[in-house]
Amino acid sequence: DNIAFGLRLRRLTRSEIRDRVGRVLQLVDLGEMAARFPAQLSGGQQQRVAIARSLVLEPRILMFDEPLSNLDFKLRIQMREELRNLQRRLGKTSIYVTHDQTEALALSDRIAVLSHGRIEQIGTPGDIYERPATAFVAEFIGSSNMLRARIVEGVDSGTIVVTEAGLRLCCRAESNGMLDDGADVSVLLRPERVHIEKPGGGIAPGQNRVHARIADVSYLGEDLHLSLDLLSGDRLRASLKNTNAARDWAPAQAVEIVIDAADIRLLRG
Repeated sequence: DNIAFGLRLRRLTRSEIRDRVGRVLQLVDLGEMAARFPAQLSGGQQQRVAIARSLVLEPRILMFDEPLSNLDFKLRIQMREELRNLQRRLGKTSIYVTHDQTEALALSDRIAVLSHGRIEQIGTPGDIYERPATAFVAEFIGSSNMLRARIVEGVDSGTIVVTEAGLRLCCRAESNGMLDDGADVSVLLRPERVHIEKPGGGIAPGQNRVHARIADVSYLGEDLHLSLDLLSGDRLRASLKNTNAARDWAPAQAVEIVIDAADIRLLRG
């Protein structure tokens, strides 16, 4: 009855309602639960009923407005996968509104990032994360280290920038055409692109190697997040997978951080 409500409003025949409801229940894997009341369903099953209630009307476009916001973490992950698989089976255009960055990256073919009613960027998940057009997009999607800097020169190996605290970096990433000496920029560096090594390593071509000291280590299960104080006074965050080697890093330990020049992106200041 719940799923059939919209069909009854359209005054479809009983046989057509029964056929449509049966098909959509199979589509969302609830065929054996058709006679259950809402209180007899899990949170994820209730979400699928809500989706089925829309699908049964055979819309040309599906609109999802934060459908997973009230679910616990594990159920959100499960429903995210189910929604993705369902959308692929349906082959329908779906518009999905969310503040959850992970949901946006996992579910979308294309993402539109909005700020104060204005579209900041439209692109694939890879474009949005790897090549953000603005500092807002860079900070909104994923974790980021953002440093204010100025371009000082262009060299054969890339573009040299100096942060406000005096850190000198070589960048080889795309920079939206802002290669004029003296231009103010924001330096974007994703935490997972910051590599940590013991002091004394050699510098390979295309690398930046900087002395630092570990300020803090946060244990997050599968990941470790490190706060790093650089000699220049800048602070960076690094994200490492929880391996035996990574668990050896400790606060107050002197290290060297290694950053590939191609992993740095320059954004309009």
